[in-house]
Amino acid sequence: MKRNLRYAILLAGACVIAFAGALDYPFLQYDDWAYVTGNPNLVLDWPHFWRMIITPVQKLATPLPQASFFLDYAIGGLQVRIYHLINLLWHIGVVYLACRLFRELGISRRTAFFLALVFAVHPQRVESVVWIAERKDVMCAFFFLLACVLQQKALRHRKNFSPGSVAAMTAAVLCKPYAVCLPLVLAALDFHRTHRFRFRPVQPHLITSGLLLILFCTTVQKAGSNITQIGLFPVLAIRNYCMYFFKTLYPVHLCPLYPFVYITPLDYLLIAGCIGILIFIGWKKPEKLKFDVLPMLFAAGMVLGPVSGIMTFNDTDFADRYSYVPSIFFLTAVTLAIPKLPEKFRAWRWSYPAALLLGTLLYKPVWNGDESLLREAVSRPGCNFHAAIYYSAYLQQIGEEDSMMKPLEQYDHTHPRAARFRIPLQHFEQGMRLLYRSRRGADPALLPEFMALLNQDSKRESIKVLNYIFLIPLMTAFADCALSGGKPDMAARIYDGLAEDCRENPFYRPFYHGVAAMLRKDPAAAVPYFEQAHRCNPGNETARLNLETARRKAAENAR
Repeated sequence: MKRNLRYAILLAGACVIAFAGALDYPFLQYDDWAYVTGNPNLVLDWPHFWRMIITPVQKLATPLPQASFFLDYAIGGLQVRIYHLINLLWHIGVVYLACRLFRELGISRRTAFFLALVFAVHPQRVESVVWIAERKDVMCAFFFLLACVLQQKALRHRKNFSPGSVAAMTAAVLCKPYAVCLPLVLAALDFHRTHRFRFRPVQPHLITSGLLLILFCTTVQKAGSNITQIGLFPVLAIRNYCMYFFKTLYPVHLCPLYPFVYITPLDYLLIAGCIGILIFIGWKKPEKLKFDVLPMLFAAGMVLGPVSGIMTFNDTDFADRYSYVPSIFFLTAVTLAIPKLPEKFRAWRWSYPAALLLGTLLYKPVWNGDESLLREAVSRPGCNFHAAIYYSAYLQQIGEEDSMMKPLEQYDHTHPRAARFRIPLQHFEQGMRLLYRSRRGADPALLPEFMALLNQDSKRESIKVLNYIFLIPLMTAFADCALSGGKPDMAARIYDGLAEDCRENPFYRPFYHGVAAMLRKDPAAAVPYFEQAHRCNPGNETARLNLETARRKAAENAR
């Protein structure tokens, strides 16, 4: 008992060393805005709490993480340290449960501690633990592993199944819907334990999972599914499985956000190498391959299924954070293939987690703010188009007009997966160049070019693909040109049109209606718009300043 407590303290300490330095990292505009800082339901009353947990965010139903954000807000408002601290505590809980699961799978206490330590400080954990919006990863992993541990414990005591495991699985699905695969994972673990397939122990999980899947599909359908392509990329899926496996052991070329994946000859060698390793294990120890290695690889594969490339979300196929749960089963597969793993590599066994910890400490500062995150995302090969346009718009917003085209130039337009975004990206690039020219000279002659660029059909399609980041810089530049040409009424109409184009966004719509009212010299009408925008995003300094200005001018006019 004392040894278990000592191991738990050491694992918690390792997590603190790895991630405590991120407690003061700011919120990110990339998703943190949607989940926390710009969430209109983050208001301390019961109706808003209910709406918070039943409203999908970015087309994904995650009620339990949303409830946890609401509690964070109740404790400390928008103090970012509270949110990071809770993420870290959830991660410590996941690490402890991972160690328990290793023990339930028959791994020795010392080896289980070693594997849990590797998992705890692995650089691939950074994205899930430090990114506040990805608390759903960590919470889902906690309940996912809790369900596995409770089920294994029940089977060890000769019970058919664990009701607590079914409840934990339900909580995991309410954190992130991919946990509906848990019954298949439990079946694989049971096959590893008993060396035979059994339906009865996972029957309650299958029934519950089916009901939750129906509920999830209904919710996603109402929110608008973002699954774009299914079953088109089996080679890409196999490549990603192999890459996740090797990155678990050798984490190189980590890339934030969602890079496009290239299939190269080296990838085919990687796939062939993985198959060769399995053939070698099967030749030397067929029983070990059948009952130890393959069940764990199957479990990892089930968790990775929705994000493997077989089913693509928003045309992105790879993210380091997707390895959060699968890496546990990858590590288990390697350990079962090489019994007494730490003892066989006694000379360097502790240098391995030390190297992983160093990698985490070096990679973690990438997530210290929007600028560093986006700069890193676009500097890696195959950078995702979202990162390129976000970084370009970010540079424009902070006044770096001379640099704002560079991210778009770094983005690989020739990538075969970029075909869907080619026309919207061309619109965005043309608009950014017009924006650059307008910032330099504010030439009213550019108005016809903007009008031709922003016709309704092309604008609607580009908003659909590129979101509001396409629209806002261009329309605001359009309005600037109208103002420089002495046409404030036209600029006001542009901002009203922009507000209606952003009508689904709870912050942008009132904000730009307020700007239009100020241009019409009606600050009294602008005040309620800016108040609504400020309530929606209290951390937005521009909204706060505009609200103060509108109130002051409205008071002056009232006199």
